[in-house]
Amino acid sequence: MMKFLIINDENELYRYMFSDILENKTDFQVEEINKVKVPILLQPFFKIHFSEKINRHMFLPLKKIWNPFYLLHKYNFETSEQYCVIFLNGSLRYYYSKEYLEKLKTKHKNIKLVMLMYDSYSNPVAQRARNMMPVFDTVYSFDKKDCIANNLEYIYSTFSIPKNIVKSEEYKTNAFFVGYGAGRMDVLKRTFQKISNYIDDCKFIISGVKKSEEEEIKNVIYNIKIPYEEELNYAYNTNCIVEVVRNGQSGITLRTCEAIAFNKKLITNNKSIKDLPFYDERYIYVFDNPDNIDVDFINKSIDVKYKKNDCFSPINILKKLKEKYE
Repeated sequence: MMKFLIINDENELYRYMFSDILENKTDFQVEEINKVKVPILLQPFFKIHFSEKINRHMFLPLKKIWNPFYLLHKYNFETSEQYCVIFLNGSLRYYYSKEYLEKLKTKHKNIKLVMLMYDSYSNPVAQRARNMMPVFDTVYSFDKKDCIANNLEYIYSTFSIPKNIVKSEEYKTNAFFVGYGAGRMDVLKRTFQKISNYIDDCKFIISGVKKSEEEEIKNVIYNIKIPYEEELNYAYNTNCIVEVVRNGQSGITLRTCEAIAFNKKLITNNKSIKDLPFYDERYIYVFDNPDNIDVDFINKSIDVKYKKNDCFSPINILKKLKEKYE
């Protein structure tokens, strides 16, 4: 039986997305591998070298000096086993290198490297992962257009239904959004302006916004960070989830996953959602121009009930890999 090693992406969002295989018993052999383990005396230097604040402006060189501290480097790959090593593209933003992974594959002939691409090609944060794709045996992407253009394999966005979310007046809203503004600020502002002109008790959180881009709009909050568990509570208790994707993106975001999982109305500018099996025009409103959004869709009282399926579960990724490589 193939063994699946998943590289710990070390954030709360990752744990929620993959809890179906990280925390629940399945028919698959899954082991989570942390990225690195650095001696205490070297940790201050390591933190500086991999600092998000520094590297997003200037990628610091010579990161290969930390290669011996990667836990994957020390993993006991048994020759009698077959392995799939799974990386989220976020883990490749500053860590690992094409050369490191090539040497790993040369040393261990019984491993397959798999990348899960959750950013579109148009997103600058994915550039390093894109450059490393040739060394991977399989690359899955959530964006169908990117798959077609770059010969990648398609998956939906990944989401595991949480068990600790409950109804609460504290998180109740009529419409809710949370996300980064980069690449979509204009459409975000126009969308929230239109909705807020007609609908009360909304909450729209936009992160990563330059001070010069902040514009006072009712219900819009800039640059606050909330835990993903809190995001889920807002999504679970809202009347309508709002999704806004970058221009040219066809892959659905976690906002769509949450809407389907929690039986919530969804407003989105992602036209490609109409081609997906869970699309239901009664519950999903697709807009082109924010100025023309039908806000009555939010107010309309309707019993939302999507056809239930498990298409977002990470278990589906393991099924695909098992079928491909066993």
